[in-house]
Amino acid sequence: MTSHLLRTLALTCTLAMAGCAATVTRSGPAPAPLSVSPAATRAVFVRVEAAPGMPPGGNWETFKTDWRDGMAIAAGRSGMQVTWSDTEDARSADPAVLVVVKVRNYQYMTPETRIGLGILAGNAYVNTEVEFYELPARKLLGSRLYGTTTSPAEGILSATTRKQVLAISDEVIADIRR
Repeated sequence: MTSHLLRTLALTCTLAMAGCAATVTRSGPAPAPLSVSPAATRAVFVRVEAAPGMPPGGNWETFKTDWRDGMAIAAGRSGMQVTWSDTEDARSADPAVLVVVKVRNYQYMTPETRIGLGILAGNAYVNTEVEFYELPARKLLGSRLYGTTTSPAEGILSATTRKQVLAISDEVIADIRR
């Protein structure tokens, strides 16, 4: 009986820590595919900034680290090299794509907060505008609006900010590769 209870408890904790996958939504009409040259799809430069009028908030540095990790994972899955840029002056002598993530709004949520407070913690959400440029000419290729949010109905299994950022990163890389 005790081993059955321990297995059930372990499974419950594993599911709670794993959380649900994040679903990315896009705003506005369906944009045309980005016209990225094949040579530029091998490397991506990434910069994350607060959109005008959006105060970064107390978790901003952790949030930016999640973006750094999320974009590295997503790009790595596609065989792309990633370079992080903290300045507006991203340059590359070789063809690459510059991705500028402008965070319009976010509510940061860790797995510990989600499990500890449940639905009382509120919803985790991320709303961004992403601009794509082809380097070295810095030619604007287009922009996209990406967002993701949780729902109280998902309970403690809902996606946290880290998973939301990874889901958006996957979409950003997919848009470059299309």
